[in-house]
Amino acid sequence: MRKASVPVKSAVKRAWQKRVIAGLRARNITAPQKGKPVSVAGLFTAISGLAQAARMTADGLADLGYDVRRIDLTPAIAPQLVRISDKLDVDPGEGPVIIVVNPPETLAALASLGKKALRGRTRIGYWVYELETAPRRWADHSRYFHHIWAPSPHAVGALRGAGIHADMVPYPIYISPDGLIEPQESDVFTVISFADTQSSLARKNPMGSIEAFQKAFADVDDVALIIKLSNAEQALPETLNNLKEACESDPRIQLNMEIYTRANVASLLSGCDVFLSLHRAEGYGLLVVEALLQGLDAVFTSGTSTEAFAALEAVHLVRAEPCLIQSRTYKSGAWLEPDIDVAAELLRAAYRRAKAEGRCPVRRAAIREAAIFAVGAQGFERSYGEILTDCGLSKAEQAREAAGAP
Repeated sequence: MRKASVPVKSAVKRAWQKRVIAGLRARNITAPQKGKPVSVAGLFTAISGLAQAARMTADGLADLGYDVRRIDLTPAIAPQLVRISDKLDVDPGEGPVIIVVNPPETLAALASLGKKALRGRTRIGYWVYELETAPRRWADHSRYFHHIWAPSPHAVGALRGAGIHADMVPYPIYISPDGLIEPQESDVFTVISFADTQSSLARKNPMGSIEAFQKAFADVDDVALIIKLSNAEQALPETLNNLKEACESDPRIQLNMEIYTRANVASLLSGCDVFLSLHRAEGYGLLVVEALLQGLDAVFTSGTSTEAFAALEAVHLVRAEPCLIQSRTYKSGAWLEPDIDVAAELLRAAYRRAKAEGRCPVRRAAIREAAIFAVGAQGFERSYGEILTDCGLSKAEQAREAAGAP
């Protein structure tokens, strides 16, 4: 007997989801509604990269004047990841809907929202992929959407490699009015690196960050490394134990597994000197953005999506070589192995600068301003406003006018 390629339970669930949304293929949908609220559906109550992307999208569009409704898909797609509360809305059942989850979760997202609520609305999939080519099976999911957006040139290329037409639409990064958090001076040079078990620890590579830190500062005492780990309880026990042991072996290294909101992350970053990410692949790099917005120098792997930030003065790239993937998360493909020696030298250079200048508020403010110019929502609208209009997005004022409100 031929063995099923997926667990029966998963196969049955997907079959049910397809039945629920049968008839929702984009080619069967009428013209998009305009002058209606914009719904952003995503993992608003989870802590993950895609969850933060949904929050960023909703907050950024609202800041630009769009009438945004936040629809939480976490209970339907990943109830085990519910971690935080957020301002949420009920789906208005009209107007364009931006669904910020990747396949295969898009089926669950569409089924959760319901065929009746989605019929006749412009549906936009906001997808991201970190390897060179997205899985071919994603193309079937794209047929349920009028538009597919991707937040970086790399992600666009990955989707197009799978036969999916995608428009490059970066996340509209909301810039908090709280501004730059004033750093406290410290004699300890602090490096911070983030990882998330939901994004593959092998890909995020916190062990590489530990190796580079220890190589850079083998005999230095006034340094520290923070490994900020999200969704630790979802990690494989062996993988988590290995990371814990690596951190516990060096008193200068702290493993932080607390649940943090965006404001918490900003505060944590403000007390550090350098952001380090020796990822092997990356779909966008939201945490790179957060670090730059707090005025930190950023050291990270060259290539993939984060290359989009390479022109910024505070960005320091670590060269990398293609290598075969060693992760059960991906069926095939290659990713990048960062050069630990180069990363260590860049950390030493940042250490020397910090010892000479301290946590200079002027320099941090300049780094933040450059980042805002590069990724802020206002610049986003200048470059991509036409795409938003073509996709049926209307600002709150336009929606009121369409409804005949005074």
